[in-house]
Amino acid sequence: MTIRKDVPKDILDAAEMADFLRATDTENARQFVQAMVEQTLEHEAAYHPRKRKRRQNDQQSFEKAVAAYAGDLMHHNANQAADGFMYRPCDREVLSETLVSGRHYEQLNQFWSEMNLIELTGYFQARTEMERPTDDVYLSRARRMRAKRTLLDMAAEFELYPDTIREHFPKQSGLIRPVTVRDEFHLQNGRRKPSRNIKIRGAEYDRQVDLMRELNQAYAHHAFNLADQPSLYRLFNRGNFADFSFDKGGRLYCASDDNWQSMDSETRKEIEIDGKPTVELDVRASHLAILYGLHGKSLDTQADPYDIDGIEREVVKLVFTAWTGSGKPPAKWPKKEAEKYAQRHGRKLSDIYKLKDVVAALRNRHPVLDKIKWGALDWSKLQFVESEFFLSAMLELSRCFEVPALPVHDSLIVRERDADLVEDILGQSYQRRLGFRPIIKAA
Repeated sequence: MTIRKDVPKDILDAAEMADFLRATDTENARQFVQAMVEQTLEHEAAYHPRKRKRRQNDQQSFEKAVAAYAGDLMHHNANQAADGFMYRPCDREVLSETLVSGRHYEQLNQFWSEMNLIELTGYFQARTEMERPTDDVYLSRARRMRAKRTLLDMAAEFELYPDTIREHFPKQSGLIRPVTVRDEFHLQNGRRKPSRNIKIRGAEYDRQVDLMRELNQAYAHHAFNLADQPSLYRLFNRGNFADFSFDKGGRLYCASDDNWQSMDSETRKEIEIDGKPTVELDVRASHLAILYGLHGKSLDTQADPYDIDGIEREVVKLVFTAWTGSGKPPAKWPKKEAEKYAQRHGRKLSDIYKLKDVVAALRNRHPVLDKIKWGALDWSKLQFVESEFFLSAMLELSRCFEVPALPVHDSLIVRERDADLVEDILGQSYQRRLGFRPIIKAA
């Protein structure tokens, strides 16, 4: 199995995760998959012979895995920023909720690489102790893969191309759990292990599932100019914490094929609902407003909360995000954000500002930041409260007014004609809990 080690970092970073949830929906797609299955089984028989033939159910699962994997390879080939690469962590438990099991994932990676159908990059796991064996992983990068010309040419024989693959291999969004819970583990050195899905069931889980299904069913009564009917799932974090009660994280994420949340703001402006133009209503400084409100204070809505003399606004926001993300004032510039700043401006953050001075200025402007505490009041709490406001507003809009809304974490995409109503309902959602309304305006 050939492994590529020369792929530039920016291409690796631009790769998106394969869902492994695609299934054939046209005769062309079915014939292509059948050809892929036959070639793969011929290769297996020649180079990796099995001791016994697959049972019928196992064979059907294998064929579904081939379809899901091949469909994603074709779909992600259109991602020019990633040069066609995609990735998928090899977590067997998580893969068991897709159409590609962990075993099939390993087999297809090996077989298709040997068949010159795909190319793979390496993966790594950095460990906490280099002097002795350990299972403690603090940094990892999932393997990337992409279709090679051999596979693309084979698909073209069946008139299948990356830019139209959704028509032939639609994502089976119904297989995505409406509610997902992930864990969070930290090591002694402060590093965080890669999170994993965990199973938590019960009355509250069922209630959350019902809410997601209600919103998704409501979307079905409206028309969107997206490639796929919108659907959502809710992601909770820190499910392994002793005090977890479906109150950490909780953001709403796109589960459908055409992800409006990952579009740039200009592309989102082109979204139409029921053939009507839309507007994206953004809650200004949502997390900061929530932080104030949780402590019985009101954020000054007349002034820009990130406007501090002598410091660029984006730098102030960057430090605020790092503060809430780590649950304490940042001691060093966030690496990725510092790199992005340098790329945009051609200079290093550290050459312009002293981090401790920016932290001091932000604390002076917003003393309530000292209330932030890891695990008790940090990003997970702020995200949860924010998601509750948005969920409450979306349910009221749907139930009482039949108004659909597409969430983008701290904003809602709605029809222009509904903008005033949505602004009022969303504002009420904040006011009921915080005692004041944040600024809500078109993004």
